[in-house]
Amino acid sequence: MRKFVLLVLAIVLFCFNGVANAQSAEMESPNIISANMLLGGATALIDAPEGAETDDPRMRFSGGGEVRFSHYFGDTVALSFGVGFLGKGYMDSGETGGIEYKGWSKHLAFEMPFGILMNFSGFHLGIDFVTTYLLNWKLKVEVNGESEEQTIDEWSGIRRVNLCPRLSLAYAIPAGSIAVVPGVMWEMDLLNVNDMSEMDVTYRHMNVMISLGIDFGL
Repeated sequence: MRKFVLLVLAIVLFCFNGVANAQSAEMESPNIISANMLLGGATALIDAPEGAETDDPRMRFSGGGEVRFSHYFGDTVALSFGVGFLGKGYMDSGETGGIEYKGWSKHLAFEMPFGILMNFSGFHLGIDFVTTYLLNWKLKVEVNGESEEQTIDEWSGIRRVNLCPRLSLAYAIPAGSIAVVPGVMWEMDLLNVNDMSEMDVTYRHMNVMISLGIDFGL
């Protein structure tokens, strides 16, 4: 047991020393390029009048990626912006008239995040506003094991451009001249995707993602 405790302490001290060295090296360059992979869940928040027939959104697997540039003003605060792509949408399932069905609403969005990145001893806290643009919208329905997929080409009544607040938390792990940065991210549409004034239904995308990034100092 004593050997195990000493081993754990040695690993902690080694990691702490590595983080300190990486931060010292990183602060020599105020400009950081980040490449991030995003994996997690996408769903939607739907609010409709009582008695209205709507889907019951659930999480579906989603992914994406982005490249960001951050410029530090001092040791802690940076302005950060980037471009990327993110899958949005949701899954719905149920039973109607004894027939089981599953449905997937799948969208691909082009995203441009802009915000503040704060670095506290290797912990990265990000606060962004993201401009999103829906590139496509696919619907897939599976009934009794048979599936059908269609693409929506008519965008009338759908808001393609949206704004999303985003919160992210990550931790930088030094790895030589780069840092590996795992973390978590949440974002949600600020504006109603349903742009049809005659329908009193609000529809907003939401994503909860795990991120894995690599930071390069310039």
